[in-house]
Amino acid sequence: MIGTTLSHYEITAELGRGGMGIVYQAEDTKLDRTVAIKILPSAALASSDDRERFYREAKSAAQLHHPNIASVFEIDEAVPEGGDAAEPRPFIAMEYIAGGTLQDKIKEKPLSLPDAVKIASQVAEALKAAHAKDIVHRDIKSANVMITEDGVAKVLDFGLAKTNQSTMLTRMGSTLGTVAYMSPEQARGQEVDGRTDLYSLGTMLYEMVAGRLPFAGEYEQAVVYSILNEPPEPLTSLRTGVPMDLERIVNKLLAKDADYRYQTATDLLVDLKSVDLDGSGYSRRSMPAMSATAIPVAAKSGSQKPAWMLPVVAAIMLLCGLGGGWALFGSSGPDLPLRQVEVSFDGLRNLSFPVLSPGGRYLAVQAMDIDGRNGIFVKDLETNRVRYLEGTDVAGWEMRFSPDGSRLAFMKVFNEGVYTIELPDGLPERLTDHGRIAYWQDNETVVMTDDRPGGGPSYRVPIDGSNLEEIRLDETDLKEGMSNVLKTGIPGTSRAFGFQTNRINTAGNTDGTYYLFTADLDTGELVMLDSSAANPEYIDGGYLIYNLDDDDGELQVRPVDPKSGLFVGQPKPALSGNLQAPWGNFGVSNDGDLIYSKDPYAVLAGVAGAVQSGTWGIWAVNIQSRQVQNLETRLPVDSRPTDILVSSDGGTVYFTESTPRQKGDIYALDLQAGIQTQITFGGRNFASSLSADGQWLYAHRRAGQDDASSFTSVRIRLDGSGTEEVIQEGTVLPRVSPDGTHVLLTEVDQTWTGVSIVSLEGSQSTTLTEEGTYGMGFGFSPDGRYVIVVNEDAELVVISVDGRQRYVLPDIAGQDAEWSADGSYIYYTSSTANLVGRVPVRMSPTFSVLGPAEEVHRVDGAVDTFSLDADGNLYVASNAPISQSNPVDLKTVVWMQNWSAYLDDLFGR
Repeated sequence: MIGTTLSHYEITAELGRGGMGIVYQAEDTKLDRTVAIKILPSAALASSDDRERFYREAKSAAQLHHPNIASVFEIDEAVPEGGDAAEPRPFIAMEYIAGGTLQDKIKEKPLSLPDAVKIASQVAEALKAAHAKDIVHRDIKSANVMITEDGVAKVLDFGLAKTNQSTMLTRMGSTLGTVAYMSPEQARGQEVDGRTDLYSLGTMLYEMVAGRLPFAGEYEQAVVYSILNEPPEPLTSLRTGVPMDLERIVNKLLAKDADYRYQTATDLLVDLKSVDLDGSGYSRRSMPAMSATAIPVAAKSGSQKPAWMLPVVAAIMLLCGLGGGWALFGSSGPDLPLRQVEVSFDGLRNLSFPVLSPGGRYLAVQAMDIDGRNGIFVKDLETNRVRYLEGTDVAGWEMRFSPDGSRLAFMKVFNEGVYTIELPDGLPERLTDHGRIAYWQDNETVVMTDDRPGGGPSYRVPIDGSNLEEIRLDETDLKEGMSNVLKTGIPGTSRAFGFQTNRINTAGNTDGTYYLFTADLDTGELVMLDSSAANPEYIDGGYLIYNLDDDDGELQVRPVDPKSGLFVGQPKPALSGNLQAPWGNFGVSNDGDLIYSKDPYAVLAGVAGAVQSGTWGIWAVNIQSRQVQNLETRLPVDSRPTDILVSSDGGTVYFTESTPRQKGDIYALDLQAGIQTQITFGGRNFASSLSADGQWLYAHRRAGQDDASSFTSVRIRLDGSGTEEVIQEGTVLPRVSPDGTHVLLTEVDQTWTGVSIVSLEGSQSTTLTEEGTYGMGFGFSPDGRYVIVVNEDAELVVISVDGRQRYVLPDIAGQDAEWSADGSYIYYTSSTANLVGRVPVRMSPTFSVLGPAEEVHRVDGAVDTFSLDADGNLYVASNAPISQSNPVDLKTVVWMQNWSAYLDDLFGR
């Protein structure tokens, strides 16, 4: 087309080609200026819908005026000079930029770190402006960023962007954007928002620093599999001198789940501006970065989610096909649900003072192991390895990770002072000969406090132990003779919080009087906030959590003004139910998640009452070897696990917590990591079945009394979003078909009176039980042709899905049933004996029973429910006696994820 005219533009040169068209340099004959014109294929606007969508989205982009965005001058269609009048070509005329693409610069060599951060910041500024107008680019990549001759980044192709309110543009080729820059949600064909652009910017930033892409391969499927499932290689292992802060930023941008990335470009810009490029923020050794599938810190502004909540596998990728849209059920909602995760430390006891590293890789606790070692143990949440830190044998009270997560500060009791230790393999280094750690002011400085009887000064201490700077506070309002303990501070400010105590004072008084205060460490100004409160921790977003001075140490939260440190609202319990934690035995992550260890006294107090009746648990039974293992669910002693479900790979067990009051909430127990996650909150939620792809958990909930209107069958996404869909009211026990298209529902009236198969894709329904008769459905056969139902005579009945064929299993009185994965057995629990049995069957050509029932597993207590994994291992909920000689050890740390968002809702922010 060079030398021809399109509309009033004279084409002078070709600038580049891409999947969405050819870009030419042209002269605007009307306004006498040089422009760049992107000419799209005629097929791009093949239909009226395509044309309408193109103009709507391009016009939205034309409203963008920003120094880091290439301006759009005109969007139109025209017939090229000498072309076919029946085939006008859509085009976008935009600002001509003299220079080259960022892709070309990276091909020459990786960028300097300052240039990489500068360009990333400029692109983030462009995205900030676009997202403010609800415009999502969806194709951010180095080839779409021009670098002017003055070194300014300008983002191209916003004319092909997508507004949040519109549908997807028709895909051209296999994807709209280059595969290697796609976000996981793009790969799955889900609707996207601005966080997708931030993911692509993370890919581009990685590319600028490393000189290569984080995920690459010869085939698109291989690249997409890596994007969905694998962590990128740490930048610090690819290039020396990379600041840990920069690696953390990139890891956060590349989070697999959009909820745990940076939520806005503004948040990203704040962190980019704080990256230390002068050397003080560099890691002392190359540490592996947190995997994008590792256990996360869940934050308002985003971080990683646990890997067990992201069950996307290569088989699904290959089945759906890259060009097929990767359409799965819906997309994650914007609100992050509160989740309770329990991290186990098997082999340890007396867990206390938990602390989570920034980035969420390490969880440190003080504990004792089976060999009697007492000190600090660190669990790597990426590998699940627990390691004892040598030289921490008399560690006590608080521990604090440095802001970059590279060091852990702690105190040694008996006035031995404050120490730091470099992770993962360092040894303790002494900073002071007395006092205890308060918090880190920055990566190179800690604030320590003196809690000796009668009190003493606090100091700012460089980590090399030199030049201690005394912190002088106005003691006018302080109580004489008490210990003054600085405890926490607001990052980036001189604002701190602490408390006074006479729990151990010069008179030996231990009556435990406490006073909460706030102080400005620069001016020394101090204000008393409250009495009968201690152990404050500041929470990002403007909250203070602290223990009340009572027998239980109830935790309360209260809004504070970050500038003055004064309360600006009334206190509320940290969680519903008046969460209690041992004194100071809790922490708050840098992202605002609550972490605490369970109170060992509360746990042990309930053991005696459970000795005679036994404690309920989940038992894994290898059917071949008959070996039995207690999975050690961590629930209150007056509750029990029911409604067991197990993932097809046997890696995760889902169950319902039931109490005498039928509270009911659903948990997931990761068997490899030993981590227990609470999925639902509020009670009266009961697990029922899992979709074959692991995406959905089907359940029912009860809102009130046992009438039809109080029951509802639902399904809940297991990707961590907590998204819930109502299936049908007035029903319970939704059991999903193997292909995910239908669900078996038990209807509820005054009794459970009917079983139906309902289509999830429409209103089609097939009733399997006669009107007015009792029935309860247990699930589909592996081939989807049959279901199992228990009738009013407690008989197990196999019914074809069309309702025409029925088979009663002979001589079996069952209360729960499930098919084996290969369809060769029906397993059941007996309603007359404490056992799990099975009967051999076949499904083809028609269903028939092949032999008598046999016992599989018998227990010395009651059997509730069971489930099977694909290998035929059995998981049984039952009670087993325990003895006083086998007390319950404290082995878990509770991690309340998305807790700061929960507080925003609690206080109406």
